[in-house]
Amino acid sequence: MKKHIDRILILSSMVILSACSDSEKASPNKISTEESTMQSSEEISAIRPEEVPSIKLVNAKDGLSTGFDSVYEEVFWDTTENDITYNFPEIHSGDVEVGDNILIDWSMLNPKPTEVSLIEVKNDSEKVNERSIMKSTSINIGIDEAEIGKQYAVQFSWKKREELIGKSMLNFKFE
Repeated sequence: MKKHIDRILILSSMVILSACSDSEKASPNKISTEESTMQSSEEISAIRPEEVPSIKLVNAKDGLSTGFDSVYEEVFWDTTENDITYNFPEIHSGDVEVGDNILIDWSMLNPKPTEVSLIEVKNDSEKVNERSIMKSTSINIGIDEAEIGKQYAVQFSWKKREELIGKSMLNFKFE
């Protein structure tokens, strides 16, 4: 348990530090992705990714970006027990305003995930909607009135041929 807490603290610190060093602008779109190539399932190694995806709030007023509250969890990696049920955690909401953008970037993950999905979640861990994000290494979510109060998860999956060998989740909520 202590190992998991230490890992979460280290990952949180890395996200905060990386967010403090950047100042970016993003164009307001509801949800957009950046084209890129995904890693083929034959190229996946048994080495788990050491980096974590970044999630940033791009302020509508001044265009500056800051870190955004989120929880990144490894569900499983390189195990035969790959049918583990994932319970979406209740997480602290990040403050957003209409017109803001949330930029999620996973280009630093190595090996690259073979599948990425954006999942909308109800408070009771029920999936409301799931959308595949293929050929992309980032997603930009534009905040409007309808987005406030919603919880999302970005699911990263790694496959070796057809076998699922790893899964992780990035959870966040808008307030």
